[in-house]
Amino acid sequence: MSGKYQNKSALMRFVHKYTGFIVCGVILSIAIPLYLMEVNSLEFFEKWTCDQVRTYYLLDGGGRFQRASELTPEQSAKFDTVLSECNLNRDTIGINLND
Repeated sequence: MSGKYQNKSALMRFVHKYTGFIVCGVILSIAIPLYLMEVNSLEFFEKWTCDQVRTYYLLDGGGRFQRASELTPEQSAKFDTVLSECNLNRDTIGINLND
């Protein structure tokens, strides 16, 4: 050990030596659960691309997922928000879902 750690207790030497690992561990132990809570709070269609949302809308579920007409009111409101965000780009893609 160098002279600057000579008068420190074993605990303080450990803390000084591994400060980076300790800080990263604390940050990760906070960030990972927050990220997982956010991901788990999303509806199944909120993770999709706009093409997948449009296909789901046009096929009304397509048998693999809950049909769009059977969504709960909260899910339906979220789906409409996602769909409207995708509809903003409909001119560039050439699909108009309102026809």
